Amino acid sequence: MIHEKITDINKYIVVSCAVNKKDFVWWEDYSFYIKRLKASMDFLVKDFDYILFDEEYPEGCPPHEDAPCYFKISSMKNALEKGYKKIIWLDSAFFFVKYPQILIDYIDENEYCFYLDPVLSNGEPHDIKHFTTDYFIERFSLDRNTVDIPLISSGIHAFDFSSTKVCDFWEEYTKAAEENDYALLKPSSKNNDENECSTESWVKGHRHDQSLLSFLIYRNGLKTFNPPMINGVPNMHSPDAIWIQNEKWPPSKNVFLSLTRQRIFPFTEEQ
Repeated sequence: MIHEKITDINKYIVVSCAVNKKDFVWWEDYSFYIKRLKASMDFLVKDFDYILFDEEYPEGCPPHEDAPCYFKISSMKNALEKGYKKIIWLDSAFFFVKYPQILIDYIDENEYCFYLDPVLSNGEPHDIKHFTTDYFIERFSLDRNTVDIPLISSGIHAFDFSSTKVCDFWEEYTKAAEENDYALLKPSSKNNDENECSTESWVKGHRHDQSLLSFLIYRNGLKTFNPPMINGVPNMHSPDAIWIQNEKWPPSKNVFLSLTRQRIFPFTEEQ
């Protein structure tokens, strides 16, 4: 299923794709997240268009196992082919809790947006050194022991394709992602538990498109953005919150239905 709101190619458009099934609490798969994101946009961000792939890939997109996270690129290409220029990718686990004016202002000024995510929730560094493959390190002639490039969060990124600079970066990024049978995105596993990513045991894993984007942002001297947005349900009513990323929320069907009745998320199970 594809949830589409296509009204004006001059508008901002949000794209997302949910294909990897999980068993989180009382819902069965990422389809719930797509419906939650759609509802938050229909309620709070009515002047944005969207293309949300619900339990299916964009046409021609290889599966995640063969090209990890390439569905993000493929989803954005789909919007580009429809004529949109201002395209925002959001992981399906995100949903809006406020109109994203700070994001719009930033993109309008800078022509792109990459959200800096340099530290994990446990305080450990989130960077190229710890989160990329030996193949990646060799491909770009990096020294793993000295490389100092923080990771962005590829769960949120945006491009204004009316910019030549953005188009050039996009061409570089997609070409690198697709080369050698998507080798720079592989393996599909995020972790290095069995040395799938590196022979160095202290390497934590690989972040696929996130690792690649972070390196290319650094190499091209692009800026990163660190706005006052809040991740986590306890802070969802903070005046600084723009969107929330929390896969295991609501914690129960009763909470979900209660919020629906309160119009916080104006959709029902049937929808």
